[in-house]
Amino acid sequence: MTDSNKYHEYRKWFGLLWLIIESILLGGNIFGFSALFDILPKYGIYSNLCVNTTITNSSNANDEKVTENCEGRTGKYQLALTLGIWFYNLMPFFLGHMINYFGCRFVKLISAVFHIVGWLVLAFIEPRRDYLLFIHTVFTSISSSIILITGFVYSSYFSSNRRGLVSSLISGSSISSTMWFSIFQVLINGNQTNLKVLSIIWTIFVVLMIGSGCFFMDWRYQFFNLPYKPDTDSKTSNQSTTSINNEEKSDENNMSWHQRIIGRVGIWKALLDPVYIFVVLYLSFLLLPAVFLPVTWFPWVMYVTNNNEALSNKYTLIFTLCTTAALIICPCSGLLLDFRAEKSKKQKYFNIALMQTITWFMAVAVCIVRMFNTESCIIAAIVLNCIERALIAGGCQAVVASFFSSEYIGTLTGVLWTSAAIVSSIQYGLLPLVEAVDKGWRAWAIILALVVVMISHCIQMWLRYFKEPSKVDSNGESIQMQERQTNG
Repeated sequence: MTDSNKYHEYRKWFGLLWLIIESILLGGNIFGFSALFDILPKYGIYSNLCVNTTITNSSNANDEKVTENCEGRTGKYQLALTLGIWFYNLMPFFLGHMINYFGCRFVKLISAVFHIVGWLVLAFIEPRRDYLLFIHTVFTSISSSIILITGFVYSSYFSSNRRGLVSSLISGSSISSTMWFSIFQVLINGNQTNLKVLSIIWTIFVVLMIGSGCFFMDWRYQFFNLPYKPDTDSKTSNQSTTSINNEEKSDENNMSWHQRIIGRVGIWKALLDPVYIFVVLYLSFLLLPAVFLPVTWFPWVMYVTNNNEALSNKYTLIFTLCTTAALIICPCSGLLLDFRAEKSKKQKYFNIALMQTITWFMAVAVCIVRMFNTESCIIAAIVLNCIERALIAGGCQAVVASFFSSEYIGTLTGVLWTSAAIVSSIQYGLLPLVEAVDKGWRAWAIILALVVVMISHCIQMWLRYFKEPSKVDSNGESIQMQERQTNG
């Protein structure tokens, strides 16, 4: 390896470290937004929706008790969170196409604008400008989504046997960013700072986004380009994605869009692959427990603890801080998916089948636990949700990064996460079912039914594993031959 190649290799890994830090700080803050349910009332946000009700003792007409009903205010907070999560998952489809046409650097620099606007409006929010809360959740979700997707695309700069690990590191870092709103909550309740100061500090972190976009990512323009390109060796493909030579590309350009679909040419070869289709459906349905639980978390915990606000805040803090475990869980899932995957398709199918089966059981457990209203279920929900969310995000993205061509990774990732956003929009219909917390099990029963259906994906992968010949790898050669080639 020449000195220039060594420098490029070090630069790639330093860029990954930069992206991990950026993702930890900014990659998915919206999922911890429920911690602000306790902070926003202190600033009078939507407090005009609270209604005073008088309860009279039936045995003593003079014994009256005035209580404040703030379900309308909480409903606004939940709606802002739901809208933010929806945009977070919706944007990847458009981002994937933009990345393929303009490059990651161009998209990353655009995200800096959304980041600045999103955090500044939170800094200056007040009762007369309550609507700024929705601008904050939408704009910061868009910028966080761009950070996540460009981070996934960055894995294409690494060899195929490292992409699963790299994409899982990005995913785990993004999930761990959930913790920051809870840290905000602790600092503000301790009178150590205020929401305005913290929001301005997070606005300044836009420097990280600009830095990663300029120094570690590329674009389609012919200036200020990176001295190295994505790794496109032949190992990036499975039976459904192979390297496209120049002659095939010329034929593809001469085809109409419907001819490409029918002939499964170019990206359509990957989009119509059964494994990819089921991975998209699998992520869409199994992500529902992970995105619906934060929306309903605080009202549920308050109900279970008999409106003990101090205890509820502690549980919420634990709930968000536990997401840092994704920094360990996601890379482990990536390593499992990469384990000996270059040896044969049979090994690839085994890795996918095992990972997706474990994730499916975790999702089922989250739905069942959430149907019950006891404090032991709160602890169980924290643990199970932490594991399930890390596995589903890291596992599915690692499948795309490891087993499909890097040429269209932007579009493939975009379709994957946008499909999940479309499915997660059913939250709007489920929110009325959880207004009465004691009857919230109805919403979770619906989610459980959807999750159970996706056992079909696990069955699909196990069938492929058992049917695949054990001595043939993805290029139709024997394992022994590939080992000899690898060893020179």
